[in-house]
Amino acid sequence: ERLSKKLQAAPHIDLDDASPLLVTSVGMKQLRSFARSWSEWVDCGRMLEVLDAPQLEELEIAGYVPDASDGGTWMHLVRFLQRSRPPLRHLILDEIDCFHVALLDVLALTPRLEGLWLENCILDDTIIMGMHDSGAGVTSSLATLVLVSCYAIDMLVLADILTDVKARRQAET
Repeated sequence: ERLSKKLQAAPHIDLDDASPLLVTSVGMKQLRSFARSWSEWVDCGRMLEVLDAPQLEELEIAGYVPDASDGGTWMHLVRFLQRSRPPLRHLILDEIDCFHVALLDVLALTPRLEGLWLENCILDDTIIMGMHDSGAGVTSSLATLVLVSCYAIDMLVLADILTDVKARRQAET
């Protein structure tokens, strides 16, 4: 099988690597899987700003998101998805403040999402309900939803949403 069909990248950015990027666009037209992590308090959003990956199916982001000047929102992920429009099927976020990355906007841009993994993320019932009720409506299409160490979620709210999703799926069949 050709290498281009399995192209993956997994950079880790440390403080020493945080100098400004000198490129304006990095076209990775065949990239299917991209995992990226960074050291605490390093803003690596610029890397997403220059990446063009229209075939990306799996994205993993791990690291604290620094405070942003965009009204407190780190819009790099949203802008990457708007620009590349990848057929993202799996999204993994680790140690991410889901309010600062505008998770509901991210999910609205990923209509083919099958798996969502949130680990050590900051989110609450507002985001969980928004995933179900908003234009994102991602809970109806997900095959897998994993929430690990996301403590501000009311399990009764989550159980109600999952019960509703199950009932809707049974009504469709």
